[in-house]
Amino acid sequence: VHIQLNTATKLFSRASTSEASPNRRVSPLDMATPGTLPHLNRQSVHRALKMARLMRCTIPEWSRFDRKHYFYADMPAGYQITQNERPIAKSGKFGFYVFDEHLEPYWKECLRSRFRNPSGVFGAGTAIG
Repeated sequence: VHIQLNTATKLFSRASTSEASPNRRVSPLDMATPGTLPHLNRQSVHRALKMARLMRCTIPEWSRFDRKHYFYADMPAGYQITQNERPIAKSGKFGFYVFDEHLEPYWKECLRSRFRNPSGVFGAGTAIG
């Protein structure tokens, strides 16, 4: 399951998330301009922690961002910022209903919750199966 947090700016840049034609909402960081540094969107962190609490996740005392290096033609930086080693939350679960089948909710476990870029998606690392 992946969710996208509704915030005014992107996860690691101050560029707007509002709808626009291609290449209109970019910052120097988004374009991988040398010397630019990421700026973490605090609103995303607060909303992600709210979601983690709703999913009954374990929230560690601290978390860490990592760089995952690889090449894609549409990723000029050559890396993705992610949270593989020390995610913001882990070991949660959520309930959902399948209509016309059961009266009780199904419960699925969440392996980990983490931030990643470039899309600014907060992902729960398990599929509904």
